[in-house]
Amino acid sequence: MASGLVSRDRESSAIAMVFLGLTVALVTGVPLGTWISQSFGWQATFLGVVLLGVIGLIASAVLVPSNLPQSASPSLRAQARVLTSPRLLLVYLITALGYGGNFIAFTYLAPMLTDVTGLSAGAVSLVILLYGASVAVGNILGGRLADRMGPVPALTLIFAGLAVLLAAFGLALPHPVAAVAVVALWGGFAFANVPPLQAYVVQIARQVSPDAVDVASGLNIGAFNLGIALGRPWAGRGRQFGPHRRTLHRRAHCCSEHWPHSAVRPAGRADQGHCCGLKRSKPVCQNRQTGPSGRDEV
Repeated sequence: MASGLVSRDRESSAIAMVFLGLTVALVTGVPLGTWISQSFGWQATFLGVVLLGVIGLIASAVLVPSNLPQSASPSLRAQARVLTSPRLLLVYLITALGYGGNFIAFTYLAPMLTDVTGLSAGAVSLVILLYGASVAVGNILGGRLADRMGPVPALTLIFAGLAVLLAAFGLALPHPVAAVAVVALWGGFAFANVPPLQAYVVQIARQVSPDAVDVASGLNIGAFNLGIALGRPWAGRGRQFGPHRRTLHRRAHCCSEHWPHSAVRPAGRADQGHCCGLKRSKPVCQNRQTGPSGRDEV
């Protein structure tokens, strides 16, 4: 619908405006809903969702033109051409892997900032809000970049920048200022690729199956959600790697005596020195001692 309201040279910017709400809500909606629930009760969160839904319904009825051209429902053959197009399948794979990889890191953003960087819980909330603001800016700039350069050059530049930032984040984690600066840029690059990817899908679908452009566009949204869904489980698998894995293990999971039914329960017993899949000289949760610095020593 968004691409049909504007000229071809502004499609990416129009798509960016549509996805602006989705991307910002995805990043900021969960912490905002959590804060509302903690402050006013969980019922208030659901009432807020209902209120926003009503506002969206009224806005759609008032603002969306009623004379938009309606295309005929695509035939099964047209939809099959979408599902069997190698070019479209490649874009769907890029979408799923791109967002799956991004959410592997985003899943552990809060514990990394608290346990590795040393930020307080309140400071972490502000950093996540900064990430959300960067997402909004990156979404709009990504659409404009795709309009100016074309989807493929824009995606090449955006994904290259995202890879550099994710690598730099691991190095910047012990340094608060550097870590916050990387997070501020990371959000923009992470979601700047939404408009180019969607615009590229629309372009390919017009060549492969003109009658099923909406189907192709919808499948790309499915790939987006699939990447997010698969990224979080892989984040759990990847927590055992990297220079900060011990700290993240302590944060994400503790000894089996604290979570006796945890799926990540260690293979050995806690009294044998095993905790969270790591073998230590002393059990982490049972033999804590306070050192001269006032910190727990294990």
